[in-house]
Amino acid sequence: MRRSVRALFACAASLALAACVNPALVKVTYDSPVSQTSEKSASIHVTTGIVEMNSLTYVRPNPRPYFNRGDQQVFAESLKDELNRLKVLRVTEISWGPVAAADVVIEIIFQRTIYFPVVQRYSLDVVMRLKSGAHAFARRYWISSAEGESFWTNINTDAGEGKTLAAKKLMARLVPDIEKFVGDSR
Repeated sequence: MRRSVRALFACAASLALAACVNPALVKVTYDSPVSQTSEKSASIHVTTGIVEMNSLTYVRPNPRPYFNRGDQQVFAESLKDELNRLKVLRVTEISWGPVAAADVVIEIIFQRTIYFPVVQRYSLDVVMRLKSGAHAFARRYWISSAEGESFWTNINTDAGEGKTLAAKKLMARLVPDIEKFVGDSR
């Protein structure tokens, strides 16, 4: 009985501490070189799906640590900036409503984002659809902020760092597929 009370207190304390940090996502970059460049225009359309927490406790944390619409907007801005910087595409617009006309339309659908508060881990279930004329591409990505990280990194990660890890891993998966699509649709 005492052990379960201590465990419950430890979970509640970790949730409370997680809510104390400012876990807002900051812009992320793509750190690898690209081989395809293009002058094609592009627009990005973002759709938000389910945003939730996975926890065994009944303590509800502050919703700021979730990978929510605001963080998804920051990710979309980061993707736009990186595609422009790398000259893969000239992204002109990000929309949450109707898709803007462009040579390439990039649709990012955050189907489900899950926040694991006890370990400050994020799981993202994302679909990306690309369309350029009759040429189309779609792929689903499952991203875990903890994947490939050391034990020590995983236990020493706060909510903001966890979001950044998840966003960087997602960026590292999307950009090569966009680059390949641009090369294939010439």
